[in-house]
Amino acid sequence: MKVAIVTAIWKREEVFGIFARNAVKLINSVPEMDIKVFCAGSEGEHSQGMAEAYGFEYVEVPNNPLYEKWNVAVRSAKGWQPDYVLMMGSDDVMSARMLRRYLPSMMQRIDFIGCLDWMFYDLNSGKAIHWKGYNDNERRGKTVGAGRMLSAALLNKLQWQPWAQQVKGEGMDGTMMRRLAKIGNYTKRAITTGRELAVDIKSNTNITPFAQWPNSVFIDPAKIKQEFGL
Repeated sequence: MKVAIVTAIWKREEVFGIFARNAVKLINSVPEMDIKVFCAGSEGEHSQGMAEAYGFEYVEVPNNPLYEKWNVAVRSAKGWQPDYVLMMGSDDVMSARMLRRYLPSMMQRIDFIGCLDWMFYDLNSGKAIHWKGYNDNERRGKTVGAGRMLSAALLNKLQWQPWAQQVKGEGMDGTMMRRLAKIGNYTKRAITTGRELAVDIKSNTNITPFAQWPNSVFIDPAKIKQEFGL
């Protein structure tokens, strides 16, 4: 099963290093998947060097608009002919055991696989939280943006452009779901971390700061630190 991990790079060299080392670990630890990483960067030779130092594919693209930067990252993976594309921010990491949680759905050729919950670790404070997912009336039961996995069949329907142009007040998660809503029926499955590790690494340059928001609890960061060398 060929899996392309796609990401977008913008500054945060330390955090990208954590992402990159984790991606290499996944490549070497999950033989059930043939994994390749595709990066879209916007800082010329600097971001290109960051990606290629780990053997990742790289494409240069303006940082704005962000939705198109991510679309370019996905389109860059198309030529490799992956079975699935996994969307991971350059500050997102997961354990091999977590990635294997996708396998049953992949073997059933589910088109859209997403996570209902996620974890966050703050480099500055060393604290971690487990966000149990959306619990408001509008978004309860919807998947988070990080860790979404789309099949090649579904991406073909989307012309390998899973994000639409954003409208005022709309986030990247919402614009993908709006785009998907227009293509008709597709199979989907929501999974949970199930005590495995799927983590967003927070730093001073994150768009969304580290905080305890609704439906989240502080957790012991020891396993996160050990797994990802923090």
